[in-house]
Amino acid sequence: LRQNGVANGVPELSIIGPERIHELEPRASAKATCAVWCPSTGFVDPFEVAIAALENAVANGVTFMRSAPVEAIEVADGEATDGAARFTLVTPAGDVRCRYLINAAGNGAADISHMAGAEEFQMVWRQGNIVVLDKEPRALMPLYPVPTPVSKGVIVTGTVHGNTVITATAAVREPGDTQTYASDVNALLDGARKLVPDLDTRRVVRAFAGGRPVIKGTNDFFIGQSAVVPGLFQAAGIQSPGVASAPAIAERMEHVMREAGVALRERADWDPIRHAPDDFDRAPLARKEELIESDPAWGQIVCRCETVPEAEIVAAIRCRPGAVSVEGVKRRCRAGMGRCQSGFCQSRVVAILARELGCDPSEVLLEDAGSWLVEGPLKGVR
Repeated sequence: LRQNGVANGVPELSIIGPERIHELEPRASAKATCAVWCPSTGFVDPFEVAIAALENAVANGVTFMRSAPVEAIEVADGEATDGAARFTLVTPAGDVRCRYLINAAGNGAADISHMAGAEEFQMVWRQGNIVVLDKEPRALMPLYPVPTPVSKGVIVTGTVHGNTVITATAAVREPGDTQTYASDVNALLDGARKLVPDLDTRRVVRAFAGGRPVIKGTNDFFIGQSAVVPGLFQAAGIQSPGVASAPAIAERMEHVMREAGVALRERADWDPIRHAPDDFDRAPLARKEELIESDPAWGQIVCRCETVPEAEIVAAIRCRPGAVSVEGVKRRCRAGMGRCQSGFCQSRVVAILARELGCDPSEVLLEDAGSWLVEGPLKGVR
């Protein structure tokens, strides 16, 4: 494993013994005999990474379309020429015409490739269950078991916000299956206790599941120009290291497009900086006082578990592109991610969304179209 890492350019890898293991992570199992120590490893908030990239793209002129699944792709004959669109994407929100198309649709990548008349491949839904534990006084370091050919195994790691995450199982299931399974959750808890014996697995606040986009018949990424349809570029089968590998994939895709003859020019007015919004819970006391002085809504705490005030939720809705659902608010400022999992704050978040979006609370969505939370007035009282 160390040799593989060195060959891949990972810096400062070393094999360490029990004494050094427990110096670095005192809660690691006393049975650990050795480990590969990778000091460049860390963790991020994956929601914030994606949202920050999106906000920066929109700030630089990218058009972001919500609830616009691609229903069909029309491909013009011949290769793209200057000013001529080769692809027309048909969506419920209107058609999108483009000269070049990058297929980075995750579990939908095979569908996009098929609609464009390009490579035919199948996606396997390698489902994984994940468990989130309540916050710890000190975040655990990322601890990995020895990986298998198809999985990194059960991992225990702290998070940016102090929770512990146990991730993830790997089982081939029906596409779209996001159910959690008792056998999988038990496997996660058992695996976690092997790495951290004193982990209190009774402190679970959430269990959820998702599917890794795996191309059937291979365990590799598919990054490159389509060999069938010129102008279509594929970034498919990225599996579980999507967030970690995304920057490198973007650089690789730029190289692939240049090699294909696409004239890419960096915009003179491109701004690479996205300024993070205020996180009230983590702000110094002086900044908290400054914010409350500027707007009393910063002192109106809506989510008590994560100390999220009303003004922070409003900012999450008003940013570009802002939150338009309860889950959108949750992923931007963590309202509802705490111990009670929205038990206390969801009704307030719904009310704030309705006010800011200018709609009735019954129109506010949990997340996707059709996921309403409020049916109507209670006992005839509005």
